[in-house]
Amino acid sequence: MSPLLWRHGFSILLIKDNLVMNTYENIKEYDAEIIEYGMDMFKTMVIGVICSVIIAFIFGELQKGCAFVLLLLPLRQNAGGLHMKTRGRCAVVSAAIYVSVLLVFKYICIAKEAQVILYLCLSVVLVMMAPVQNSERLLDKEELKVYGKRSHLILEIEMIVFMGLIVMHNEQWAMVLLCVLIVADFLIITGKIKNIKGV
Repeated sequence: MSPLLWRHGFSILLIKDNLVMNTYENIKEYDAEIIEYGMDMFKTMVIGVICSVIIAFIFGELQKGCAFVLLLLPLRQNAGGLHMKTRGRCAVVSAAIYVSVLLVFKYICIAKEAQVILYLCLSVVLVMMAPVQNSERLLDKEELKVYGKRSHLILEIEMIVFMGLIVMHNEQWAMVLLCVLIVADFLIITGKIKNIKGV
């Protein structure tokens, strides 16, 4: 092989190695961002759960407070809705909603007939509007279908539980599921309005 061809071959190998290394570095950087985001979200979730438990304990509604959070999270994650631009605002709004719900558990009692009517009406709203995306997480058509099906499935499961509690005359725990749907719909509607206004 002539020196000229050898030099060309060596140059091509260097270019190929540089491309591979650059691609690898980009992948590593991308993965690092995903991992960092995931860890950040996990920490936020853990802190939120701990705060929720403490607040529910203070209000004397630990069981219902924890149940509310556990039932709302999957519906919220798939139905979407209002998303605050800063964590501070998110924390304030979340705390205000959570305290309001705990006060409802503690002081408000709704007849089971009214609970059933409310639940059915709110279910229609969720089915028609969910999922609602936000500026931080735009969804394509396929993702909208997937999240829509998931939110509807979760709603159906929670509705079965709700109706079971109503049949067993356990209006207090049925109220927990009703509040889950009230908050989910509130976040969906306000999120939709925010998207329309472009705020």
